[in-house]
Amino acid sequence: MVDFEEFKDEVVEAWRKGRLPSYIRRVAIDAEFAYSYQTRETYVVAWIPLGGKVYVVDIEYSKRFLELEISELPKPLEELKTLGLTPLLTLPGKTVYRHEVRQNA
Repeated sequence: MVDFEEFKDEVVEAWRKGRLPSYIRRVAIDAEFAYSYQTRETYVVAWIPLGGKVYVVDIEYSKRFLELEISELPKPLEELKTLGLTPLLTLPGKTVYRHEVRQNA
């Protein structure tokens, strides 16, 4: 069984220190980032190995909140790469973990 709590704790700590993008780049197989100037939110979609299996990790955050969702891959990673898909173009499978953090800014 994968310990999503440990990964969540690392993500929250990196977010609070302002180092979330570098943390995600370090642990992800592939990651894509997008920023909305209207909402001032950053969106991250990444393929991250956890416990010997690869998951789709979807993160939405700003200075005041962080939303983390971990989902299963819809197909094996090699098949997705063969099709030329990226994390942003891949629809996630079943959600296995979700966490939200809010803080006063």
